[in-house]
Amino acid sequence: MTLKNKTILLVEDEMLIAMSEARRLERYGYAVIIASSGEDAVDAVKQNSGIDLILMDIDLGPGMDGTEAAAIILKDRDVPVVFLSSHTDQETVEKTEKINSCGFVAKNSGETVLIASIKTAFRLFSAHAMIHNRHMNPERENSEMARKIFRSNPSGMLIARIADAVIIDVNDSMELISGYSREEFIGNNAASMGLWGEQEDRDRAIIMLMEKGRVRDFECRFRLKTGELRWGSYAADVVELDGEQCFLITVVDVNTRRTAEDALNLALKEKEALLKEVHHRVKNNLAVISGLISLQADRAGDSETGTVLRDSRGRIQSMALVHEELYRSGDLGRVDFGAYINRHCRSVLSTYSMSGRINLEIETDSAKLPVSLAVPCGLILNELITNSIKHAFPGGASGTVRIFFGKNGDVFFMHFGDNGIGLFGDIIPDRAETPGFRIVHLLTRQIKAEIKFPDVPGMAFEMTFMDAV
Repeated sequence: MTLKNKTILLVEDEMLIAMSEARRLERYGYAVIIASSGEDAVDAVKQNSGIDLILMDIDLGPGMDGTEAAAIILKDRDVPVVFLSSHTDQETVEKTEKINSCGFVAKNSGETVLIASIKTAFRLFSAHAMIHNRHMNPERENSEMARKIFRSNPSGMLIARIADAVIIDVNDSMELISGYSREEFIGNNAASMGLWGEQEDRDRAIIMLMEKGRVRDFECRFRLKTGELRWGSYAADVVELDGEQCFLITVVDVNTRRTAEDALNLALKEKEALLKEVHHRVKNNLAVISGLISLQADRAGDSETGTVLRDSRGRIQSMALVHEELYRSGDLGRVDFGAYINRHCRSVLSTYSMSGRINLEIETDSAKLPVSLAVPCGLILNELITNSIKHAFPGGASGTVRIFFGKNGDVFFMHFGDNGIGLFGDIIPDRAETPGFRIVHLLTRQIKAEIKFPDVPGMAFEMTFMDAV
């Protein structure tokens, strides 16, 4: 079976991304099976014995993540796994290191890097399979078949005696990768040839061999005959050949991928700085729009047009505040929604000159909302408090608005209520005539929230929704 007619199980919870990735892989001749969750991936491997490689997203939404699914699969099936993630932080990378995988690829690394990583994974797996399945015992090593596999393996391989570290054999790929001839290798050792790029890497590899008896997926730099340093994925096993204990060492050149990832990490830092500036500019632009609408509202006075304009200004301000909170915080992906609730509600009361008449009781925890949830939730909150200000306390009456927000496990909750005159009749948001409740209906549907209007004195609204992972 050639690389171009192998079957790949693509595990990705975003179906549009999955379809796009599948088309790219199919253009290179791979057959693709798609699973949208960790649980589906485990089932797919059980039901399909023809899967040759798993391309596993780490973040799979609610339920089992990619590393958990891979661990379950690898208990029963020996198959190469390449992890995908849009996160390259230390915590994410360390999660994958606990799994016996064949690589880690950052999303958006590009088609060339992805395909190269898949080919590298197949080569690594082929080398490991030879080590494990054939055990490299003397009888097998002396056989013509074993020598043929060793010589023609696409991964660079060498054999060195443990007693004196002298190299006794290399394959053709090792000659090609390093630039040294077989004759230059034989009788020498890696240290005298200067093959290790860093002494610290050599020491770490030796420690791993001493502790575990083998090394897997150890990425380090190695030196070519020309003196150039390149990244390689290093693996080593202890084998017995002709009665002697030897190291069987495998090296796969991963320099293209590592160089691309380094460039990507630099680009991510630049993107973070740019994103912070974007949030700042968006906030300022929304503030300008809000100011223009305010001028028009003042000219319209207390007319229906003026009311509509002031309501629109409030909605714009609720979105602007999300971007302001993002700009002020160190986390450009999530908003401290408790702080947002306090700032926005007090701003709305001030705008409507209700700070002295309406008392706010706000109780929140430290839960943070991703931007995809923060903007719709901010708009929902804006409609609820605006409704209370306008309708709950007629005739100059005073009252209290209570807001509770927090997170229980993966579920966010927001409870809003006032002790005003209450709502008239049963509220059915999708049939409501007012723009405010129609907005609430559309936005709760967007974030897949469950909502209730409890039958209690005053007005009460409860909403629960899942975190957007």
